[in-house]
Amino acid sequence: FVSCMRRSMSEAASVLRGKRCFIFDLDGTLTVPVHDFAFIRRQLGIPQGQDILRFIAAQPAPQREELSRQIVEWENELALKTVAAPGCVELLHTLHAQGKKMGIVTRNMRHNALQALDHMQVRHLFVAEHVLGREEAAAKPAPDALHQLMAAWQADAADTVMVGDHAHDLEAGRNAGVVTVHVNTLGEQAVHWPELTDILVTSLEDIVRDIA
Repeated sequence: FVSCMRRSMSEAASVLRGKRCFIFDLDGTLTVPVHDFAFIRRQLGIPQGQDILRFIAAQPAPQREELSRQIVEWENELALKTVAAPGCVELLHTLHAQGKKMGIVTRNMRHNALQALDHMQVRHLFVAEHVLGREEAAAKPAPDALHQLMAAWQADAADTVMVGDHAHDLEAGRNAGVVTVHVNTLGEQAVHWPELTDILVTSLEDIVRDIA
């Protein structure tokens, strides 16, 4: 797929309007970011820069279980603080009204994701089985969860978009062969991954305008 980052906004909009399946990351994409990963690494003794889930998975069973328990506790607390990102509620309602398929792929637990959706009052827009956490499929950047959703929808990569704010999201999309949308709300302060990004937006409100 030729990057839409170098195309006009109207061309990017045409691409998005032609898709029938939208897969979203949750934290920092549909929600205002609240995760302080540097803090949690310090609290759990995980070296800075290391992937948290991979580090935990590599530990001996007793330590792995205790670290996993602490992560779940932390995620439960954050789910109750969830705030919808600008444009999130309007975007989800618009896609739902258009009959689009919608799913979420998160590195959190599914029950945390559903709790966050409840908190944002948008859970009714999703089929619970189409909200996939780290227990339902290999964590991003693996494409397994995306393939799982596309199979459930009887869709292929040409039908599908992956929307996220992190390299894990975009790489998962690349690995699945779908169009990738990078939601960059931080402007020039943010890290960019042009090799993984087909469409770059500054907020979900941009997508609302594109698909209206």
